[in-house]
Amino acid sequence: MKLKRRIYDTALQIKESVKEKRSVILPVEFFDSGCTTLNLALSSQTNAGWPRARINNIVGDGSSGKTLLCLEAFFRFLKSIPDKRSNIFPKVKNIKAIYNNREGVMDFPLDKMYGEKFKSQIDWRCSRYIEQLGANIVKEIDDCKKGDAVIYACDSWDAFSAIAESKRLRESIKNEDAIKGSYNQEKNKYAQDLFEEISALLRNNAKDFTLFIVSQTRDKINVSFGKKKYRTGGAALDFYTHIAAWIREVDKLEKTINKEKRIYGIESEIHVERSKVAKPFRKSRFTIRFDYGLDDILSMCHYMTERGLTSWRNFSLKDPSKFIRYIEKNNLERKLKKHIGSMWNEIEQKFENEIECRKQKCL
Repeated sequence: MKLKRRIYDTALQIKESVKEKRSVILPVEFFDSGCTTLNLALSSQTNAGWPRARINNIVGDGSSGKTLLCLEAFFRFLKSIPDKRSNIFPKVKNIKAIYNNREGVMDFPLDKMYGEKFKSQIDWRCSRYIEQLGANIVKEIDDCKKGDAVIYACDSWDAFSAIAESKRLRESIKNEDAIKGSYNQEKNKYAQDLFEEISALLRNNAKDFTLFIVSQTRDKINVSFGKKKYRTGGAALDFYTHIAAWIREVDKLEKTINKEKRIYGIESEIHVERSKVAKPFRKSRFTIRFDYGLDDILSMCHYMTERGLTSWRNFSLKDPSKFIRYIEKNNLERKLKKHIGSMWNEIEQKFENEIECRKQKCL
């Protein structure tokens, strides 16, 4: 009887482990990032970039476009998700956007960039400690009911400190002494437990809750080879995030008007260093224009010129401003997107063909 019981228990464990393994392979839906080249790097799709109901980590240097990418994601989420037909989630009855900004300020001209309604559609918050942030996120996930769609941002992860760290700082100020402590370990330990809990709550597409974590890069000291930058968060952000998109500024865009040269935007590059929802290690450039946001057409124009093209539909790419007017005047945005997608997927297809060829040889 004991042996039979043991076999029965083992069979149950195997059955449960198989269930768990199957539950990991789930469908995923994406929503527009606001930029075609960015979408392709994130998902290999022209109209869909960020994964919905997943944990997204945006990592970058100062002024590289981290916050703007997050704001663009919020704008696209609020605009598209209510009317989007989903094969995973029920029809959205209530949409909620929460932006937890540690600095407590948002200096972008949001009304000019996204319209007057955008600012009022977002619940702006300002937690101080990592423990407060964590409790806030978990509560919102718990409160997310069927028919709710929630997008939540933490900006930036590095600015939130643990309560214990703050206490040690105050003690050092009081005693006029150096800070004593465990070198940020409370925050890393809390992050491990927090993201484990968040992942458990979001497992099996249980909640329509999309989380963005914005991280600041830091320089490694005395490093002569390998990566020279890192982001804080310990192993938790490495393990639990579904996308880790690293961005950096590569160029400043300038134009001369009335004989005066001024910078009107920046060109940044994204490197998807981690992805559980699409092919990782994809790179692409995107363009940010001041007081405007992501410039999709200009980004596509740069994408073509980087690959040696000098014209599209016999229209020159040498003057980007004229090219943008040409595309908008003739309503060619969709066709241009399709063309850029074809260029991207032609390369991806060649890799896939190589794999298929090798598979056939093994059969």
